[in-house]
This record gives sequence, C-alpha cells and structure tokens, in this order.
Amino acid sequence: MQSRLGVRATLLFMLSCFLIATLGCGKYSLSPVSGTITLDGKPLADATVTFTPAERGANSPQSSGKTDKSGKYSLNLVEDETTGAVMGKHHVIIAKNFVSESDVATEAERSKAALPHHDLSFEVKSGSNQADFNLETKKGKK
Repeated sequence: MQSRLGVRATLLFMLSCFLIATLGCGKYSLSPVSGTITLDGKPLADATVTFTPAERGANSPQSSGKTDKSGKYSLNLVEDETTGAVMGKHHVIIAKNFVSESDVATEAERSKAALPHHDLSFEVKSGSNQADFNLETKKGKK
C-alpha cells in the first residue's frame, strides 16, 4: 500500500514540475522583433532602441537592442537577454549612444547625440516582427 502512495506522490511531483517548467508561473508570450532605424533616410548607427509595454504589469518587461552601422537592430529582454519582446502594444524610445569626455556630458556632446522628438509605438504580434523607424529632422524651420 505504501509503495503505491510513494509512486503516486512521485508521479504527482513530476507532473507538477513538468507543468511549472512548460507553462511557467505567469510568464509572458514573446515574439522576435528586428528592424532598421534611419535618420533622414540614412542608417542610424550606435543607437539604443527600447520597447516598453504600454500596459505595464509585473510580467511586462522592457526589451532593447543596439543598432549596428547599417541601422539594424534586434530586441532582447532587458531582464535576462531572452530574444524578443512581450506581445502587445509598446511605446518606443530611440536614443543615440555617446561617450562623454568627462563625468558630466557637455552641452556640445548632448547636442551631437540629440535626436528629433518622436512619439513612436509598435504592436508586437505573434511570429516575427519587422519594426522599421525613420526619424526626420525638421529642416527649413527657423
């Protein structure tokens, strides 16, 4: 009799472990996201692209990626570098990376790294997502 209880307990434990491993504890659904960032039609190199879920919750981490010299990027979760972004609508922030010559960035350094104001969003859907963004400076304004 005790051996049957032991077998049942072992099977129940194994089933519980399997369910936790495969379903997760409140995990989120991810999809791969990649794209190209341009500034006035030219590739924007060395910029960080950050996707923040519009409906933030305990299980809604940010994703980010860095552009290469051709402006291409792909996203990974900030918390653990897993490929992709949480499915759903996101606010998108693009920032130019730079290294300051001192502890505090100078006005010239900040100005050189400044990008045009942008209010971007993107909805991450199931499957691969292509998220291209073209930032444009407002030319001709005085």
